[in-house]
Amino acid sequence: MAFNASLIPQPTLVFLFFNVFAALMLHVTRLPLWLIVFSLAALSWRMFMFSGRVPKPNWYMKLALVSAGFYGVYASYGTDLTIESMVSLLIAGVMLKPLEVEKHQSSYLLIFLNYFLCALLFLFDRTPLDFLLVIVVMTLTLGSQVLVHLYDQPNRMASLKLGFGLLLKSLPLALLLFLVLPRLGPLWTLTVPTQSGVVGLSDSMSPGSIAQLGENDELAFRVKLLDNPLPMNQRYWRAFTLSEFDGETWQQGRFYQANRASDFFNDDQPSVRYEIMIEPHEKNWLFAIGGSKPLTPEITVHSDATLESRKRLYNQWQYKVESNISELLPQSNLSRSERIRYTRLPSGSNEKAQDFARQLNEQTADLPQFISALRSFISDKDFSYTLSPGTFDGDDQIDEFLFESKSGFCSYYAGSVAFLLRSIDVPARVVLGYMGGEENQLSNALSVYQYDAHAWVEVFFEGQGWLRLDPTAWVAPERVESGLQRAIPSEFQGFKSQSPWLRELRKRWQAFDYYWNDWMLSYKGNQQQAILQDLWGERTANELIGILTVAFVLLGLGLFSFLWWDQKSKPVSYEQKVYQALFTWLVTIDAANQGAVDRKSIAIPLHLKGLTMQGVCRELTKRLPHLEASLNALNKQVSAALYQPNANGLDKSKTRQLLSMIKILKKTV
Repeated sequence: MAFNASLIPQPTLVFLFFNVFAALMLHVTRLPLWLIVFSLAALSWRMFMFSGRVPKPNWYMKLALVSAGFYGVYASYGTDLTIESMVSLLIAGVMLKPLEVEKHQSSYLLIFLNYFLCALLFLFDRTPLDFLLVIVVMTLTLGSQVLVHLYDQPNRMASLKLGFGLLLKSLPLALLLFLVLPRLGPLWTLTVPTQSGVVGLSDSMSPGSIAQLGENDELAFRVKLLDNPLPMNQRYWRAFTLSEFDGETWQQGRFYQANRASDFFNDDQPSVRYEIMIEPHEKNWLFAIGGSKPLTPEITVHSDATLESRKRLYNQWQYKVESNISELLPQSNLSRSERIRYTRLPSGSNEKAQDFARQLNEQTADLPQFISALRSFISDKDFSYTLSPGTFDGDDQIDEFLFESKSGFCSYYAGSVAFLLRSIDVPARVVLGYMGGEENQLSNALSVYQYDAHAWVEVFFEGQGWLRLDPTAWVAPERVESGLQRAIPSEFQGFKSQSPWLRELRKRWQAFDYYWNDWMLSYKGNQQQAILQDLWGERTANELIGILTVAFVLLGLGLFSFLWWDQKSKPVSYEQKVYQALFTWLVTIDAANQGAVDRKSIAIPLHLKGLTMQGVCRELTKRLPHLEASLNALNKQVSAALYQPNANGLDKSKTRQLLSMIKILKKTV
């Protein structure tokens, strides 16, 4: 049967539409509900078209559907240019494409769009499970492509086996390319934010803001210690500092100049080197402990000793840092503007707390004694640590917390202590970040979750620097020593109720996920060079490229030679000899009718290519009607030898007889 623009068989189309549905399911958790219903309705409409229950959409129906898709995306996302909005618009278009798919050209377009939908998943997630799901859907889609190509032999299982076989054959080459191809940076950076937002720290802090993360077990980042251990009570992962207070909310200061890492990192102090794998949070801030020295490019150190990436983190990223293990962040003095910034308070704010701080300051000789008295006040006055302290209705929220409720989360304690220090003109700032980290012996990494979010205070000592104070530890020391779950176990029943085997399974999955991201998604640069050196020895990049080029050329020549020899060495069957004699006769007749010197001087028409034995005899009969009986008899003899019960095909003597018959028929023309 010749290839043409004929209709695709219904079973093939049904299988193709099922694969489109499978690609849709890859994105189902991020799509608005209307788009899922819209997609299922479009696919159902196409399926009902097979039975004739619904008509094929005309041009104005298609226009209405396209308009509905555009309006739905606009209603869901507005004019915000987000990744989700663009992906949703593409999915809406792809789901409408089956309504007009009937022939090969449109089928191939839908297949390639399905491949594209699979690849789009990696814009959002690149976990091992996502990779496995994409492989499954791409295998199904490849099976559809095989079915469409072999449309006259619709066998779904055979096409799936062939598609899976092609996929397996391509894996060695894909692995080789993954290992040796250099990791080039992108020509441009995708900086389009997501619509749903990312759970994590906010760049401001008000009472109760961090408590919202207290029961969120999403991963924030992972830490791999490269040399020295890091005690639990030193795992204060600084993100950014808050220096502006308006009476209710702490916010970041606007002016932070870039500094050298050597301004805060002391080579003579104990230090620890570590690598952080940070989850995307769509901001620039990074996490580190104390005075830090970045070991990865593209990191800026600010004047408050915080680290920041030069680009927003829309994807997972790894970086290395060396940090001093110390509660003191060295800085000899403050500029006049810095001193004003770190002591400023809004006028008339929380006057009761300010009076209390001044009275306490008069009763103490110096700043260390003031801090000690403040610690005694909080630890001895029935203060409690909780995720759900309630809300404050008045304007003086710090007064209400310190002298009435006495119940709060870390943001309450940090904000209040920073306020009290500023009340006596001592520079102080709030630090937001994370505290702790769950150890995983399988991956040798610390996992820091959103519920580890924490706030503490840094107070400035003249001539020394910024000293870390954690008021939360004054009332709940187990928060620092053992983590949040041990500090308030009654509020973490969901975590405690997990069975031991479930917790163990979770750890194993996290370890596998860590290694996956470390070796698969972060395979580049020095890591790639180290592996290639282990494989190839000390060779330059030019030598390696030359070796690979020669290897690929030899591989190509070997493959070509094998295919050529395999084709040449295949014996021609007796049936093929008879078929070739008839087909050559047919082409020769057409060449003569067109005035050609021989059959090689004309192109074989498309409708003659791929003809069966019966088709060749039928075409010869059209040109030589007086030989119809003889040609039919010849075709019947070949068919009988091939398809009758107990038939073994043509033998040598029968083939000679048929070839002689063809020669005799030629002479009668």
